Amino acid sequence: MDDQTIHRLFAERLTQEFIEKLTGEGISRIEGKVPEDQFVVGQLSPSSENMDSFISSRVVINGVGVNFNIPQIDLDHAALEVELCGNWFYRVYPTYEEQSNAAVRQYNTLFGKKYSTIQEFVNDVDVKQKLAEIDSKKSNSYDIPLLQIYKRVSIEKHNFKVKITLKEIYDTETARGVLGDLDPINLALNEKVQDVIKNVVLSDPQYYAYDIKSKLALTNLVTEDSWKAFLELEHKEVKNLPNWNLAVTADIKQNGELLAIGLKYINKAEQVGSELMKKRYKDHIKISTIFNARLKVKLIGTKYVPIKLTHFKDDYKYDKEQAALGFNCNIDFLELKDSMDYIVTTNVPLFKQYRLKTNDDIQARFADLISDPVQTLLVIHSGMKQELSEWKNKYKECRILYSESAQHQMRDEIDAFKLEIDRFEIGIDLIRDYSIIKDAFVFMNQAFSNSPKSYGGWRLFQIVYIVSVILDIAVCEEQLALPESIRSKSTFDDADVIFFPTGGGKTEAFLGTVIFNLFFDRLRNKNRGVTAILRYPLRLLAAQQASRVCNILAQAELIRRTDPRMCDSDEFGLGYLCGEGNTPNKLNKYKLDEINSLPDTERDRKYLVVEKCPFCGGDLHMMADVDHMRLVHVCGNKKCNENIIPIYIVDNEIYRYLPSVIISTVDKMSAIGFNRNFTQLFRGTNRKCLKHGYCGVDGCIEYKECDEEVFPQVDMYDPVPTLMIQDELHLIRESLGTYDSHYELMIDYFCRNHTSSKRGMKIIGATATISNYQKQISELFLKNARRFPCESINLKKHFYSYIDNDDLNRIIIGYAPFGRAMINGVAYSLKALREVIWKYVENHELIREIPGLEDIELNQANKVIQDYWLSIEYNNVKIDSTNVVGALNNPINIELGDAGVRTYSAAKMTGDDSFQDVRKILAEIETADNIIDDVGFNMISATSMISHGVDADRFNEIVFFGMPGSTAEYIQAYSRAGRKYPGIVVDIIRPSRPTDQSYLRYFQKFHEYKDILVDPVPVNRWANKAIDVTMPGIFCGLILSVYYPICGHKIYMMPELKKAVENSEINKEDVRHQMYEIYGCIMEDGQIRSISKIYKKKIDEFVETVFRRILDKSVGEEYITSGLNNLGFHVMNSLRDTEKNLIVEVN
Repeated sequence: MDDQTIHRLFAERLTQEFIEKLTGEGISRIEGKVPEDQFVVGQLSPSSENMDSFISSRVVINGVGVNFNIPQIDLDHAALEVELCGNWFYRVYPTYEEQSNAAVRQYNTLFGKKYSTIQEFVNDVDVKQKLAEIDSKKSNSYDIPLLQIYKRVSIEKHNFKVKITLKEIYDTETARGVLGDLDPINLALNEKVQDVIKNVVLSDPQYYAYDIKSKLALTNLVTEDSWKAFLELEHKEVKNLPNWNLAVTADIKQNGELLAIGLKYINKAEQVGSELMKKRYKDHIKISTIFNARLKVKLIGTKYVPIKLTHFKDDYKYDKEQAALGFNCNIDFLELKDSMDYIVTTNVPLFKQYRLKTNDDIQARFADLISDPVQTLLVIHSGMKQELSEWKNKYKECRILYSESAQHQMRDEIDAFKLEIDRFEIGIDLIRDYSIIKDAFVFMNQAFSNSPKSYGGWRLFQIVYIVSVILDIAVCEEQLALPESIRSKSTFDDADVIFFPTGGGKTEAFLGTVIFNLFFDRLRNKNRGVTAILRYPLRLLAAQQASRVCNILAQAELIRRTDPRMCDSDEFGLGYLCGEGNTPNKLNKYKLDEINSLPDTERDRKYLVVEKCPFCGGDLHMMADVDHMRLVHVCGNKKCNENIIPIYIVDNEIYRYLPSVIISTVDKMSAIGFNRNFTQLFRGTNRKCLKHGYCGVDGCIEYKECDEEVFPQVDMYDPVPTLMIQDELHLIRESLGTYDSHYELMIDYFCRNHTSSKRGMKIIGATATISNYQKQISELFLKNARRFPCESINLKKHFYSYIDNDDLNRIIIGYAPFGRAMINGVAYSLKALREVIWKYVENHELIREIPGLEDIELNQANKVIQDYWLSIEYNNVKIDSTNVVGALNNPINIELGDAGVRTYSAAKMTGDDSFQDVRKILAEIETADNIIDDVGFNMISATSMISHGVDADRFNEIVFFGMPGSTAEYIQAYSRAGRKYPGIVVDIIRPSRPTDQSYLRYFQKFHEYKDILVDPVPVNRWANKAIDVTMPGIFCGLILSVYYPICGHKIYMMPELKKAVENSEINKEDVRHQMYEIYGCIMEDGQIRSISKIYKKKIDEFVETVFRRILDKSVGEEYITSGLNNLGFHVMNSLRDTEKNLIVEVN
């Protein structure tokens, strides 16, 4: 049996047992715990006027129901057979064994003993003396409490069924029908309840008929007879009687040609105030709650008409109908029948998500692409054309079934796929016709083939994208003799958006593009400078990708060194431009000496970005190179041919060495507004310091530490990077996106107008969640957008991929813990999950009791169990994480410990934790031989930090404390579980939030529709107040990047800037029009955008004011950013730098 099947069977069994623990199904007797505290879902509470006084943190319901439609014409002969399901619990006296065992456990804890019988305590002189002392002080600290025991009564087994004949309750004049809780049908149900109480509860000799008032002593538990005698003493005249009642109500309304029917199952028991008081003090004698309440509805003489879900987006590929809708619950889709006459509700809806797999029918092996690239690609091209033909045929066959809008959508999808094929074909032609393109393509495949983690080839969508974008890269080389008919087809100025689900291989698609571009640049004589900038919205993401990029760059570098055309060019290096929070912005000799004085481990902990040598796999260590003013990664493997790895992590190093590929955070783009060396990345230079790397405008960037006098000339050909890749595009949103959009155009303006390249960069975005991407791209970059791959006309199949219905990806369940505080529901859900897995940890043999796994080897069973040991608990806010960890410590871990179950030990991944913390956690998980015993934690309590880039094959369970705020965040977060094996996703839905309750109501459809329910990314480049925040930085960027190289003197200092303005070296009108262009106020035809009028006005006012203040105010010898700040203009240090810091001092 294959590994996936074994994991699937085990995950399905875990889920089943977990649901049984949540609901109480299959649990016939409860010891030492009140049922309301034992079970998490499906509780119908009795009604009470005083309910809110003691459960204000809970959402209590007394009914569940179902809504569905039937044809109105069926009214005369339609009936409903309604079966009420669920459980009651009643209290019984503990058996002698139960009570004595509880007492032994209690006294062993109190006295530090390991006795097994009561008699041993009775015979212990020290114990008797201690008890006598306690008794004389009238203390109750050593009292033996009566053990609470509850037995289950299955409502379903007692056949609580009613038949509702619709015409008997329907009034044709009012077009309304009502069945109330006092209807004869419900009076009959109440009589049946009383019969159950009489025949089941009151006839049970162990029923807790009389309250125990006497004090229980050790002597009462010496023998079973003494225990029975103790109970007999408590018999009184007044008996405890169960307080149970239930009812079913119906409401029928005419809705056109349909009858809309609402059925509700309610707990009619009324809880009196004295019972509430007892509950408050945990003395639960009468349990009036109905547990795991469910309805089964058989339609007689009619069939339900599916409900049309009109509020979902109109998309012809999705089924917008649902059999019925639950009320405080969901319907069990697994119980639906083709006859459309049976509906069952469930408190724990379950959705099975199957794995998306890449299409391997056509292979794109590295070896084939190296030996015969064109022929290999033509096979793929032929397959694409065949797929297009099938799409067109399906359109012809099916269009009559679709609306006009659906037909239009289908045609657009077919046209988009045809465009993909055309672009791919152009790329093949370029590989065939141009030797440097072919060589670059072959070298790229060699690099990936040589990678230690090589999979032997590309996924289809990866190679098709790489080949499709070749034209956009090639047009950057003006000396390449491309026919105008081909050059004109370039979409260089459009932004590409690579969309593929999490774990699908987006990163390899754009990394392949980068490596091709690197070789192409070297072969076209771009021998130095930056080729690509990879940007991430979060530092954690940037740090995690550094090793991945470094590894493939190392393979490319080894190829570069051996080719005579490239071997004299700069090495392929990696720049890590992520800010002072991760790495220093600049260094001096004192700082470098200080770093070298640190212990090796501390130096590595603080500064190491890449842990393993990309050339040999050995450990890397950090060293400070004082002579060259560098902080370097050094390989510790003496057999490695490398010493210093080409990784640059200090900002100034990156500006000095211009590594081929730069990983950056989005925030760093704001540096164009305050760092005069930032534009080195785009402008390049024509001089080089032999000790400290490429020079800036004034000379060596490390001029304070440099004693070089001569700077040799260098040729920096086409210095603007070709590629600007924005990963996790959907996170560039709200204010971050707005501010970024202003700086994007600043950089684009500079590249097009003030570099020798006279062009911008090719923008590539990547995301696993996408909605209205065209608008986001337009807002961010003022560009058109092209999605890759395009949408397929088939929901479950594309040319590149398909849904494999035989390979389970995730089991997703959801529930609302009605009747409990939310934190309590989460904590006890985690307890249930731990108990379910622990029994298999303790006894691997039990896995053989799972059907299909009877013959599993125990070592294989051990591996499977370990793969489901670690849980992720996801929180929307950090305080929830703190509360959950607190609840686990007490009471959950105490209860688990008492039951002999391994307790929870939580690690945290929130915004308060550094990348080093996260990396340490992941390393522990990935390297542990035995994750159960060798790792210091067994749960990760996380926030949205975990949603991107935190991946491990051993993440196979995730529990949500409430639904995340957006569908995109939910998809990203649950994708942490089930990367390799079937994952279990538990959605604990907040019952107090109507939006969250809608997830329960539409659980299956929500998960079917999830991709089209992703909200558009909120970003508005024209937000009125945003320009006020960014203008000082944009103005400062113009001075530093445009005017400073032209003026020839240090206008980055305020006195020199003032002089330049006075001498008209910086012209106010020029600046005004430059800012118009930077902010997108002026279109390509020279016209003013109508939407930009407010911005244009604000620019006019700002330019007037800033020039006036520079001329009128006295300025000190200070840097431009400080000077502008003193003039009232704050220059952003980061795109998140939106508010002034408030300093609080304590005397």
